[in-house]
Amino acid sequence: MSQSPWGFGLRAGVEIVSALIAGAGLGWLLDRWLGTSPWLLLVFFVVGGAAGVLNLYRLVSPSARR
Repeated sequence: MSQSPWGFGLRAGVEIVSALIAGAGLGWLLDRWLGTSPWLLLVFFVVGGAAGVLNLYRLVSPSARR
């Protein structure tokens, strides 16, 4: 399935932003629950960023496609 450049760029942006939001949200919730603010927020923000970059790599890498 071929995609327009705009669609590809939008998908790449959504992959990164959604992973960051999910990581930061999970870290924030765990911080509130465990009272460890802001450490888990920072850790999960970095983990979410790494997950977003990995998703972006899978998106652009021809060898990672199924």
